[in-house]
Amino acid sequence: MERAICFETSYYGPTNTRGSRIRVKNFQDRKFFSWDDSCDVRLNHSLAVQAFVMNTPNANRRQLSVTCAETDKGREPKGYSFHIIFGGED
Repeated sequence: MERAICFETSYYGPTNTRGSRIRVKNFQDRKFFSWDDSCDVRLNHSLAVQAFVMNTPNANRRQLSVTCAETDKGREPKGYSFHIIFGGED
């Protein structure tokens, strides 16, 4: 059985107490992941979504497809929207 899940990412800049980070959220949960300066913007967002998926129940499902699009939040794109289609257990 295939199942699709949408994830939205947002960039949060550094503060006095925390470094840059990315928030990943889906319909029921949200988590923050550290920004990796050695990666470009889109890869940072992709890695955050991948970490989010791997830390959720049923993470062993195989991913059939992933689509990614920038989200427009005002004056500039601030994040991405990921749509992942999962297949059944192998």
